[in-house]
Amino acid sequence: MDGAARTFCWLLCALLFAPRAGDPMRFARAEDGTLATAPTAPTAPTAPPARATPVAWAFRNARWFDGLHFVAGDRFAVDGYFVATEPAHLDRTLDLNGAYVVPPFGEAHNHNLDNPADADRTIAAYLHDGIFYMKNPTDVAEQVALLRDKINRRDSVDAVYAHAGITATDGHPARIFDFVARRADSPYPGGYKDHAYVCVDSEQDLARVWPRLMRDHPDFIKIFLVYTESFAKRRDDPGYRGAKGLDPALVPVVVARAHQAGLRVTAHIETAADFRVAVQGGVDELAHLPGYTLGMYGLERFQLTAEDARLAASRGVTVVTTTGIAQNDPGNRLQLIRENQVANLRLLHDAGVHLAVGSDDYVHTALAEARNLADLHAFDNVTLLRIWTEDTAQAIFPGRRIGRLEPGYEASFLALAADPIENFEAVTQIRVRVKQGLLLPPF
Repeated sequence: MDGAARTFCWLLCALLFAPRAGDPMRFARAEDGTLATAPTAPTAPTAPPARATPVAWAFRNARWFDGLHFVAGDRFAVDGYFVATEPAHLDRTLDLNGAYVVPPFGEAHNHNLDNPADADRTIAAYLHDGIFYMKNPTDVAEQVALLRDKINRRDSVDAVYAHAGITATDGHPARIFDFVARRADSPYPGGYKDHAYVCVDSEQDLARVWPRLMRDHPDFIKIFLVYTESFAKRRDDPGYRGAKGLDPALVPVVVARAHQAGLRVTAHIETAADFRVAVQGGVDELAHLPGYTLGMYGLERFQLTAEDARLAASRGVTVVTTTGIAQNDPGNRLQLIRENQVANLRLLHDAGVHLAVGSDDYVHTALAEARNLADLHAFDNVTLLRIWTEDTAQAIFPGRRIGRLEPGYEASFLALAADPIENFEAVTQIRVRVKQGLLLPPF
């Protein structure tokens, strides 16, 4: 799908989810710009290859982010990993000229690295913005296979994919893909069912589709929860095609099967009720913060409670922010949405819930989401920087030694011209990009 088609597709989604008489709702995910109990983590495909003669680096004269402050000094790396002491022999030395060095950024929710025709442009956009790690929670495995040689390399973006998501019959995202299938250039004119999503209405259905999902070797499993508090009403009503999701009773069944296979589970959610169903069902990650759009519903559907946050923290759940897509809410209640987002974010953070920066924005990278979070002022700049670097990287590649500038971690970093704690916009002033000891070219 080209960029214009993606944008139109998600704008169409905004119309498809317009309120129905008697049950007003809004469920849009349009874009606004250009361009576990932990199961085993996704395999890190990009560990620097061992060399007969390891390459030893010195990175000198910089200020290094330690999660709280910038500390002046030098760092050293051997064969793509930071080491504690200066090697006896150095192959290369890079003077960083007083730069402010941070770990690379991540994008914990996007679908745009999914098409081989756009892959080079999309990868360049990510690297330009300092984003080395990306998570795609719904895609077509056959299309991703065609771009595999372009990703998960030292000179490119590292990405993980869910492939086909699990929804109910006629559930989200069916109507979106109805539109995509009608395009003249669609590789699936017969529809994207069993390609971008599978339909599950019972445990028997799950058993039937599971071998098909495993055949594609997903890095994690994606499920769709949509207004679960109204599931019984929407389940058999054809007017809700694309505006409903998985039966809440099946969530723990899917989670158990996924965890047995060593796969984490990410859930699309809309409301606070969806949040509770997901957390109580054992889901590992929520792909949205509740309430990125309100439609004609009352705010109470999207307000989290202290108990919600406590339970999510106790179960190690990660919540992906996706606050920026609220800009597309049609109800002219953006300020109310933003205030609720701030309240939910602070509640979750104060309770110790893991947060990750993700945009769900086809035509931007997570830079737009990080900027929106900075504008919300839900956190101070130190906290936001730590979430975008350390926490987001770990949400995408749990257990992989990334996200810190410490011995034993991959020698990947961004050297910024100014202090992002003082002014968060400094995250756009990237002087140098290094990935696993490889100095990347300018973008």
